[in-house]
Amino acid sequence: MKTHQKGATMLEALATLMIISVLSISGIRLIGSLFAMFRQNVVANEIKEIKKSIQDRFAYAGDYRELEGKSADEVAEMLLEEKVIPNQMSVNGKIYHRLGGEVTIELSDYSDTGLYFDVTFKDLTTQGCLNLSQIDWVINQNSDLMRLIINDKTFVLPVGNNKDKTEGVLPVPMSEAVKDCKSSSDNDITWTFQ
Repeated sequence: MKTHQKGATMLEALATLMIISVLSISGIRLIGSLFAMFRQNVVANEIKEIKKSIQDRFAYAGDYRELEGKSADEVAEMLLEEKVIPNQMSVNGKIYHRLGGEVTIELSDYSDTGLYFDVTFKDLTTQGCLNLSQIDWVINQNSDLMRLIINDKTFVLPVGNNKDKTEGVLPVPMSEAVKDCKSSSDNDITWTFQ
């Protein structure tokens, strides 16, 4: 009696399952990296939106002295109450960026004129730190970004006495950002805007 068996052997079935598993894992990683890139773009848009909203809010006053003497919590409460900060950034009366770190806003120590304010994004990932340090703030050959602090390294607009310097001036070269962003999730960036 002759029998003709048709179908896959156990080895072929296992090979098929392995291929499906590898493709599934690759797909999950791809989706995860795309989602991470999306969150990076959202965070970049958040700092741009915060800057514009604060400048619009204080445009009539002409300076940011109303922030003077207030704690980060008091400033957050005031700006959230006035709907200056987007609702999705508000958690229990504090401001948080999309990567999970706290956002603080305060009168800047860049000058005692009251014409500058600081926005700090805390607890950024390395990739988040790198991406946010590379935002181009120049519009029509002008910028209202006066200073950028990555962790402890300060970069300033090349004006006055530092016009001919190459180190520590804006825009931040990628090589400097790579050196100054830590390889962990505890990076802080502070922007000083006019």
